[in-house]
Amino acid sequence: MNDDFDWGRILFVVVALGIGFLQWLWNLFQQSRQRRTGDDEEPEYEDPEIRRMREEAWERQTREPSSPPPINRPPPAAQPDPWGGLRELLAEGLQQFGIFGAVVDDQDLRHVLASI
Repeated sequence: MNDDFDWGRILFVVVALGIGFLQWLWNLFQQSRQRRTGDDEEPEYEDPEIRRMREEAWERQTREPSSPPPINRPPPAAQPDPWGGLRELLAEGLQQFGIFGAVVDDQDLRHVLASI
């Protein structure tokens, strides 16, 4: 039974998970310390032109959007009724066998079939 387990691999995985967990805790501690002290490091841009361009882009992106441009889409094409053929067959069958005695004309029959 002891030959089935490779204890070296198991120990390696456990140690790797432990190190990963400790790194996560350390990063979490550093982030909370940074939030408490307010040491938000803003990257320094060597070129003032690049900084100005970034600020202008940020202003454009955060401004209130003007009204969106109108979208000119063609009206949707009429789609065929997927149940139309079945309704027609059912209407023919009902008329042929006279199942609905109260249904007199095609208009009433279509109304009844549309509610099905």
